[in-house]
Amino acid sequence: MSLISFIISYGYIAVFFGGIFEGEAVLILGGLAAYGGFLKLPLVLFFALIGAMVSDWSWFFAGRHKGKKLIEKWPKLKNLMLKPQKHIDKRAAFLSFALRFMYGFRTIVPLSLGMSTIKTPVFLFFNSLGLMCWVLSVGIAGYFFGDIMEIFLGRLKRYEFKIIIFTFIGAMAIYVIYSLIKYLLKKTF
Repeated sequence: MSLISFIISYGYIAVFFGGIFEGEAVLILGGLAAYGGFLKLPLVLFFALIGAMVSDWSWFFAGRHKGKKLIEKWPKLKNLMLKPQKHIDKRAAFLSFALRFMYGFRTIVPLSLGMSTIKTPVFLFFNSLGLMCWVLSVGIAGYFFGDIMEIFLGRLKRYEFKIIIFTFIGAMAIYVIYSLIKYLLKKTF
């Protein structure tokens, strides 16, 4: 099986798992792949939405049901989560909506929201609205990014597969370097 066949066959599953674990880069690449005709944009948006819901809701319910045990087990997590908790309680509905747009806080915010006083249906409602806005804005941006690239590169069909692969590899390399630097800085200080 060629790599292009793999992307065509498993593209939506990759977008789903990208929605769970990463987000923007995978969704932008999904939009770009939809522009190139490899995937269908509505399905890219749908699978990214479902993946993001799985992620946000899992962290929320982990906080709701196991939050106290988690902060007792990891004291560093306790300091990180309990300081902003009173602010989270005051702005829980807004944070539920906006958390997908808060790059770098997509784990701690829903976990903290789960430990807050927000009612579960309120979280689910505002988070769903925020997820839909996020998926539409980022996914469509990826799709139109393909249109802009076609203007600059001519017929994108010739280059799109390479662009998708290099963009994915570049995004993963940046993420790994960032994580390594963050780890080394924590260890040093």
